[in-house]
Amino acid sequence: MTEWFIELQASERDVHFLMSSLDSGDVSIFQEAGSTFLRAPRLLSGISNANAFEVATEFLETINGAAKVLNPSYDGVSFKTIGFRDERGEIQRHYLLHAQAGIYVFHASGSNDPTLSELVELTMNFPAVAKALTLYGSLEHNWKNLYMFMEVIEEDVGGESAIISSYPQLTQKWKLCKQTANSFGAVGRDARHAKDFKAPKNAMQIDEAQELVRQVLFRWLTAKIKNG
Repeated sequence: MTEWFIELQASERDVHFLMSSLDSGDVSIFQEAGSTFLRAPRLLSGISNANAFEVATEFLETINGAAKVLNPSYDGVSFKTIGFRDERGEIQRHYLLHAQAGIYVFHASGSNDPTLSELVELTMNFPAVAKALTLYGSLEHNWKNLYMFMEVIEEDVGGESAIISSYPQLTQKWKLCKQTANSFGAVGRDARHAKDFKAPKNAMQIDEAQELVRQVLFRWLTAKIKNG
């Protein structure tokens, strides 16, 4: 059975973060012959040449999404190549891959924060988490995509009412964020709709919306870990 490895293109800072944060045996980072590779045998072993690119691309987007939730200075890693070990134990490279680097995400870390390894494990057990983190790690955090992230969380927990009951202190901000995202009058061409929904009087700023979504995403993931 072929085990694939993803060769990464990344800053030393991001590599150090991943190496120190991915502490589980199933997903790890290693360096060999001057290159940095990501190893994930449960996910990457046994995939075919035909779908190696697709699986590896989505998985690294998920890793980026999880890391962005946890680390304020994480810029995002990108693919360089993908390969496997031959019978001599040497890594043979295939496919030239490309991925956009991640964008800056604000986060104040705490001692009870989930680890990156825990978030990666969640993606393997909960499709909604994999979907959310893949989107979060691969898409620009603009109004349209922030709304998409919100929809994934709402669908998983049971709708907007469930979000409000789970995070009552964020009720008004959550509603305002959605109203602002929908309103052409509030955010112009960045809005989800061209139809002129009434602009809220106190329209939310994009940086505030980004942090709100990140905070709820973080709390949702933390609850997933605690509740199993």
